[in-house]
Amino acid sequence: MVTGKPTSAGGAVGREDATGRRCALVARLLHEMGARVVAVSDSQGGVYGPEGLNLEAVQRHKRQTGSVVDFPGA
Repeated sequence: MVTGKPTSAGGAVGREDATGRRCALVARLLHEMGARVVAVSDSQGGVYGPEGLNLEAVQRHKRQTGSVVDFPGA
């Protein structure tokens, strides 16, 4: 789990967006290095694919529907 701390505790301004972006970047980098990404989530819910998810297809689904929820095959 990755989380940002509030600005009152030394966290960066824009931390909410930055935390999510860094998580997405790390998942993509791990995938490119050969890791199998089996689950992703967004503010609406999540999806799980025990054999691994096609991150490009998940991203396309999110752009089209607004969420990763109901990604086909997960």
